[in-house]
Parts: sequence; C-alpha cells; structure tokens
Amino acid sequence: MLWSGSGTIVSEALHAIAAQHHGSGEPTVLTGRFLAALDHPDVLSMFEAITRGDVPALRSLAPVVTEAALAVARRVQLADDEFELVTAGSVHAAGGVFSAVFADGVARAAPGATVVALSRPAAIGAVRMALDLTDASPAR
Repeated sequence: MLWSGSGTIVSEALHAIAAQHHGSGEPTVLTGRFLAALDHPDVLSMFEAITRGDVPALRSLAPVVTEAALAVARRVQLADDEFELVTAGSVHAAGGVFSAVFADGVARAAPGATVVALSRPAAIGAVRMALDLTDASPAR
C-alpha cells in the first residue's frame, strides 16, 4: 500500500472499523471516536452517510486517529519512555496545522518522545526488516 497522508490515515481507520464491525478484525477504539466525531449512533449509519457523500472532508478526521494512538500509548505506559517517533508522508512533510497539532499532542501525551521526520525512503526499513527476519545481513 502506498501511504499518502491524511486520506490514507482515515481510510485505514475506516477499514479497521469495518473489520471490527464484520467480525474479521480486532476491536478498535477508533469506532467510538469516529461515531462521536461524526455524530452517528452506529457503524452502519456512519458508513451509509460516508457512502452517500454526506460526510465532507473525511481527511479532517486524521487527528482523531492521532489522539487514539496517543491514548493507547498512555495506556501501555509508553508515554513515560524516551523514544523517537518517526513521521512520514505528505501530511507531516507539508507542515501546517496537522503537523503542529500532532507535535503538540505528542508532547503532551509523551514528553519523552522526539518527533523526527523519516530521513530515508521507507523501503530501506522494509528491506532491513526482511533481512532480519531471514537472518541475512547486508554484508552477505
């Protein structure tokens, strides 16, 4: 899948919500958050509204996903650790309001986190992970 910013973030969240609803995916905290943000009583009415085009600017829901991720980080006590949070994609690269809100939310929820932009193509990480999984090394 090509990750392309806020549209992809929201699309993946909607896929997770649909999978939970149909019993083919894990439970997700996103369901309640999206229902509240869109003011719908249930998943079916939310997806019907989305399908009809009654939900403008779905991309604007990306911060809902970010807040949910930060809540999970707090719950698993990751928020107290020092770590790098690597960002990628056009949403973060463009800066602006989303990036500012994202960085502020991270700073509040996980003060030990340092937000850094991905400095190399994401494919490099995928290749390294594949090498690790096969016990191969780049020198071979």
